[in-house]
Amino acid sequence: MWKCKKCGGEIVALLGTQKQIVSKSCELGKDLDEHIMLQLECKECYCHVDNFNQIDRIAEWIPDEEKNKHGDI
Repeated sequence: MWKCKKCGGEIVALLGTQKQIVSKSCELGKDLDEHIMLQLECKECYCHVDNFNQIDRIAEWIPDEEKNKHGDI
């Protein structure tokens, strides 16, 4: 699991999708594409980066064995 270097919170992916606008009153229609990753962010302090190439700036990887030792599941 990726953990925030600043506060220890879990790092998650924020996703978005493109949708058709099907009327002049801005009603949304079907999805046009697969989900798009907008950014990676901490669930606690909201620090973020744009992609996985930058994740080491804000987070460190905690292997499953270490998570279980510290009581995190």
